[in-house]
Amino acid sequence: MSVPAIVFAGWMAAHAALTPIELRQELSRLEGHEVVVNADGSSYHIVNAAAEGPAMIGLIEARGQKLWFIKDNRHSQQSQQSQSQQVRIRRHGRSQWRLRGRLAIPRIAGPGYKVWIVGEIRAGALWVRRLGILRSPYR
Repeated sequence: MSVPAIVFAGWMAAHAALTPIELRQELSRLEGHEVVVNADGSSYHIVNAAAEGPAMIGLIEARGQKLWFIKDNRHSQQSQQSQSQQVRIRRHGRSQWRLRGRLAIPRIAGPGYKVWIVGEIRAGALWVRRLGILRSPYR
């Protein structure tokens, strides 16, 4: 399977509802962080990661030499978003940002990896402060 096919397959798998086994595996990687399982029982959101606040969950994608973070908004905590943000999320379904910062390198998390990220969005880029691996595309 080629890398783009792996990334696409990984994106589809990462944003589908998790099976109970996959949910347990990912939650075990989040031990020590504050995590809430959503009412659907097959997705979750990270309330506090590494004592730095909420984290986004998504996939790493390569575009040329640059890494991008693709976040599926269906698994976000909706209760803290304004109504206008919820309308935008329903329309687009996902958000994406170019990764920047010292942790934004493929040696840590390459294309196809499902990750959690704590960072700051500035000038259209996501500046990574903390990053954790949830699932490898090669498992």
